[in-house]
Amino acid sequence: MKSLRLWRFAVSFLTVVSLMVNIVLVFALLDFRLGLRSAMTNARHALTLARTEPIELTVSVNEEVPIDTVVPLSDTFVIPLRFDFPLSTQVTTYVNIPLLGRQEIVVPVEAVIPVSETLEIPLFMSIPVSFTPTVEIDVPVQVALPLELIEALEDFIDDYEAGLGLGLR
Repeated sequence: MKSLRLWRFAVSFLTVVSLMVNIVLVFALLDFRLGLRSAMTNARHALTLARTEPIELTVSVNEEVPIDTVVPLSDTFVIPLRFDFPLSTQVTTYVNIPLLGRQEIVVPVEAVIPVSETLEIPLFMSIPVSFTPTVEIDVPVQVALPLELIEALEDFIDDYEAGLGLGLR
């Protein structure tokens, strides 16, 4: 008889504990449902705004961009030379005259030599360039969601609400 009383007490105790756990679970599920309802309402509101206004955000970029390359340089420099070269000198030479022997003669040379030449100087070189600049910039971005995407998201929310039985509309 004593074991039967103990058995009834244990069953009654477990029943009460089970009932309390179920009550806590029901309240937790109701709280979850309210949170889900709030999230769905916010999502629907955001989609309504997305129909009329683009999404605006600022993307901060703070990156080091390594640049390591070789710049080929191939060019031809054309240098025109046009000038007159004055020549004023004396040339000393020797002449053998049969009866007089070797005679020194000084010949004056006066001339202007025109120089007209074009020099082409080819230049072929490769210049290595290597540096790492830091790019720090805030870029404002505006994105307009396509209408097809907004409608697909609204249909998804409707289907999700219907599956959960939230009935938000």
